[in-house]
Amino acid sequence: MPAEQALPAATTLADALQVPLTLFEVLPNYAYMGSAVWPGMYYAPTPEQDAEDEKAVTTYLEETARKLGVPGREVRTAWQRSVTNRADDVILDYLADRPTGLAVMTSHGRSGIARWVLGSTAEAVIIHPPCSVLIMRAGIAARTGPEPSRA
Repeated sequence: MPAEQALPAATTLADALQVPLTLFEVLPNYAYMGSAVWPGMYYAPTPEQDAEDEKAVTTYLEETARKLGVPGREVRTAWQRSVTNRADDVILDYLADRPTGLAVMTSHGRSGIARWVLGSTAEAVIIHPPCSVLIMRAGIAARTGPEPSRA
């Protein structure tokens, strides 16, 4: 998952600043997703589907937090479902309640038509961020890390 590539930087910053690390995920709103069979048609998710999605994201976040847990590091988890199916709106609302925080996220680094069609959550977040934001390009973030020690 591209977002996981920002975890080394996020944990390093949280440890250095001695602040809690919060893993945050935005769930899509399936009512806004078009049908592949009938373009332009939308379907309402069932309560069972919503509950299954919520259980899956909770399990994923808790497992990831467990892997990141070390003595002295507090790892929290949170998720919210998008109303408009845009993650940037949800992220900005979440960060607005934490103006002294620091958001660390990855970007796919799309350009051209792909960026125009798909948009950029990272770009939307950094236009008017309520707190500091560190954006790392997916792929590059995975290759970077602490320099190996040279003896």
